[in-house]
Amino acid sequence: MRRRPAVSVLGLLLPLLLACGTDRVDAPEPGGSVPAGEGWVRLPDAPLSPRSRSVVEGVGSNVVVVGGWELLCPPMADCPFPEEPMLADGAVLDTRTDEWSPMAAAPFGLVGDHRQTVALGGSLFTVSGCRAGMGCAGPPELLEYDVAADRWHEHGRVLGTRTSYLALVPVGDRIVVHRVSDEQGRSPDLVFDPGSGAWERLPDDPLPEVYDRFAVAVGEDLVLAGSPAAALDDGGVPDTKMLARLDLATGTWTRLTDAPGPGYQLWAAGGGLLLNGHYRPAWLLDPATGRWSDLPVLDGDGGVDLYGVVDGNDSTYELPSVGALGSEGRARLYDVASGEYLTVPAPPGREEVYDDASTAAGSSLFVFGGQEWSGSREGTLLHDAWLWTPPEG
Repeated sequence: MRRRPAVSVLGLLLPLLLACGTDRVDAPEPGGSVPAGEGWVRLPDAPLSPRSRSVVEGVGSNVVVVGGWELLCPPMADCPFPEEPMLADGAVLDTRTDEWSPMAAAPFGLVGDHRQTVALGGSLFTVSGCRAGMGCAGPPELLEYDVAADRWHEHGRVLGTRTSYLALVPVGDRIVVHRVSDEQGRSPDLVFDPGSGAWERLPDDPLPEVYDRFAVAVGEDLVLAGSPAAALDDGGVPDTKMLARLDLATGTWTRLTDAPGPGYQLWAAGGGLLLNGHYRPAWLLDPATGRWSDLPVLDGDGGVDLYGVVDGNDSTYELPSVGALGSEGRARLYDVASGEYLTVPAPPGREEVYDDASTAAGSSLFVFGGQEWSGSREGTLLHDAWLWTPPEG
């Protein structure tokens, strides 16, 4: 799947939503929270200005919220960049006490993307080309925010890459920085050691030219998946997802069994790997045996689109708009414990909200900010915060 420009705000994803009249839940005082039903709790509002597209990441028992911008753009519209610069301020939520604390400003303004931010140890790491300004198309740089020390570390430019859009994957005590497509050339994938500050180039992978590259840690190894680009060159669509496994200790790649069909994201799911079919059948891979198994189908059509995996403290959430997807009943997750799907409802009163920022906080889903429109002329930026906990059993 090709990435759209950053300022195209979910134009193909969202219809113009109708208000459904759900009662809103008022924000609690600092240090408190308000149960809102269907697994949702409203947290105290963040001590930040209203905004969308913030960088958010769960780091231990904390959630870091930093950056974002003040872009207002109606659903289904393409809008110019906002006149105001991207934001660099932020705050840290302690999920044990529901209290916010101020944090040091980032070295430059940031906007968030699920694949460009990870937690490792007690730090948030993010890769960004936003120093160059709106569009974030400058040379990518790796930043680290140490939560306990309230300090940013700049680890410099990611060398050798031909694109500003890269993905991060923690593997053991290091971070793999990889390209998301071969379509602009096969720039090297790298691994960064936060302890020493050293960078290493990974061996070239054995896959042909692919796009929609995703990587997942399996123990101390890395599993890479990609959709063959040759099918696009022939005017068709891929009929599989190709995979390979890298032993980081030896630098040895091993081809894995191709997927039974095409797919998009690859996520960890218990001891296996989940390939999201993206409106096609979804699959689970046992990396130890190389065997693929089917996931449940929905409505008899064999297709499903997922937005994450519920797996305790190893849960993954990649929802581009929790309110809008939830109000449409499309915010589906795979639950490892039951082997079934869960659906995240919209937070009460946020059925028309989109462009919010979300991340895993342990097994829960944290949601912050976004924008809301009444019709096509009156938009409002938000700074409220919410936490959804999956049902047990």
